[in-house]
Amino acid sequence: MRVLLFKEETSNYKDALTEGGYDTLFIPVLRSISVDIPRLRELIHKSAHDYDAVLVTSQRAVQAWKEASIGIDSPISWSNIPFYSVGPSTSNALQTLKDTINPDLAPRDVLGGEESGNGNQLAEYILSREEKPRRILYLVGDKTASELSNILQDHGVEITRLQVYATQQIASEEIETTLKQKECTDTVWSVIFSPSGANVIVPAIKNLKLDTKLASIGPTTTRRLQEMHMNVDAMPARPDARQLTEEMHKSDTVDRT
Repeated sequence: MRVLLFKEETSNYKDALTEGGYDTLFIPVLRSISVDIPRLRELIHKSAHDYDAVLVTSQRAVQAWKEASIGIDSPISWSNIPFYSVGPSTSNALQTLKDTINPDLAPRDVLGGEESGNGNQLAEYILSREEKPRRILYLVGDKTASELSNILQDHGVEITRLQVYATQQIASEEIETTLKQKECTDTVWSVIFSPSGANVIVPAIKNLKLDTKLASIGPTTTRRLQEMHMNVDAMPARPDARQLTEEMHKSDTVDRT
């Protein structure tokens, strides 16, 4: 059964779904570019003592940290500062940083990824810790929601938001053309990862009259799909590839009974 995943290809989703008996096809809906890398580089070089933690909620932000860290030979160490993340994919990306950059600039402790699947859950996790951080550096993109940082600030945590990447949405017409080229008329599942992605994916699906079930990653994506009058057939509790596969299997089992 073919599954369309509207994101850049990652091994965790490909492997989990393939093992689950699905044929995967990845179609990106965003183009990302790094921004303000010189400022991040200067911050990494000079400001480790200014923060109790670093907050990273996307793999693109991890990539920006990697780009800014390359070539820095600094006596200041970030390895003792905890990095908080959402979901296992971002956590895994953070944990592998030590293999590609100066280990002193990579985190030793990556926290929250297994316990939290969205920003609200991560905020609760951070605030529940015995040693709650007081000053957090938050690496964001141009479309990163402010809800997570607002919750933390409401509880007395000082947040420094630094934009390190920007995203450009691929037009719905381009996605529709790609779906035609890939001959996706036999698609059983479509997996949508963000509200902004839903805005361009749903029109393409409707125009092509694809008879596809929808899986949604995260509650905000689900709400957006419902606002667009689309039925969501599977939503994992966390943005985890194996949980997604399990939820899709459950839905497929119901269909067969």
